[in-house]
Amino acid sequence: MLIGSIIGRQGSKINEIRQVSGAQIKIGNQLDGTSDRHVTITGSPVSINLAQYLITSWNGGHFSDNIPGASHSK
Repeated sequence: MLIGSIIGRQGSKINEIRQVSGAQIKIGNQLDGTSDRHVTITGSPVSINLAQYLITSWNGGHFSDNIPGASHSK
């Protein structure tokens, strides 16, 4: 999955996911030697689950399989 499909044009999709879910979503820099990025979602369990759902519904995949290094924090 390309990170651009999560971020959207000028951050529009990621901002919408943040607003709708109430979660904070941080996308790290590229990991050395790969195109992978670390994605961290923080917030209440409900907001984290909603953010994950919104990301996967827009991209049609499995969150942890498609975003290497994805982590979930309360």
